Amino acid sequence: GWVGKGESWVTRVAPTGTRAGCIFELSSAMARGHRLVVELRPEDRGELRRLLETEVGTMATIISSIDANAAQVSKVEDRDYIVAAVEEAGGFDEVDRLVKGALREWLVGAAREALSAAEARGEGALALVNGLSNLLQDMGRYEDAAPLLRRALDGYEAALGPTHPST
Repeated sequence: GWVGKGESWVTRVAPTGTRAGCIFELSSAMARGHRLVVELRPEDRGELRRLLETEVGTMATIISSIDANAAQVSKVEDRDYIVAAVEEAGGFDEVDRLVKGALREWLVGAAREALSAAEARGEGALALVNGLSNLLQDMGRYEDAAPLLRRALDGYEAALGPTHPST
């Protein structure tokens, strides 16, 4: 998966959406009703909150850039099988829709989980609230985003004052 390191992004495995076999397997499982579960290594879990606070837009952009039609196939003989199966499952656009949707929902769930954990510990979570609200807006989920946007606005107003540009 992708891991943020300061201002640069590095990958520890093939970038999301570049391996045709993985996209095919993921979309096939989801088409059969299975849900996506993302498991992070312990050292990556610690980094997730920071990413959700500061780079949720970048993460969403990476998800948006997934293009199953451009995915790589390491074995030429696998390409015909994968292409036929993808077409049978609704085509590359449907695969993209399924994979992107599942990853976006995971990202929202991870942000909500991080927010709940921060609140349970009594930590300030304004950046998480803001990141989650922006993610929901980008997904067109305005009714879900509205209370978080109000909460972020109230938090910025309390912290920075009503006339600060961030408010």
